[in-house]
Amino acid sequence: MIPRLPTDFLFAAGSFFERERGVPLDFHDEEIIRNAGIQFATADELAERLWAALEEGLSEDCRSTAYWALGKRCRKEAKGKWVAALKIEVRRSASAVYQIMIALDNIGESVFSPDRSGYSMNEEAQNLADAEQYLAANVGISDAHES
Repeated sequence: MIPRLPTDFLFAAGSFFERERGVPLDFHDEEIIRNAGIQFATADELAERLWAALEEGLSEDCRSTAYWALGKRCRKEAKGKWVAALKIEVRRSASAVYQIMIALDNIGESVFSPDRSGYSMNEEAQNLADAEQYLAANVGISDAHES
């Protein structure tokens, strides 16, 4: 059986990382963080836990949501991890690929074709083509650890 992380935990992690970046959270988001029991964690500890869970193997929906949460961190030093994840997911999950591409875009990577006026998870063929093109142009990026 493929492991799952509770969806509430993953959404809490996303809110936690937004708060780390200075995004004001409402009462509901703060409550989700408290209910997940992560209010006293550090962002680095939480990110390491999510990356480890991804490496150990999660169900497809959990992987996509975990990438979504980690993408809220917007850490350029995680580029190597994002590229490594993209290399894996491009053959497995269009929804995970989209979340990884958004994360890369949020750290300034030109992962989407400049000919596109917008991006959607529903544009699977375009997203996969853009991901393949990005990977072809970025071969050799190390899988550096996020700090």
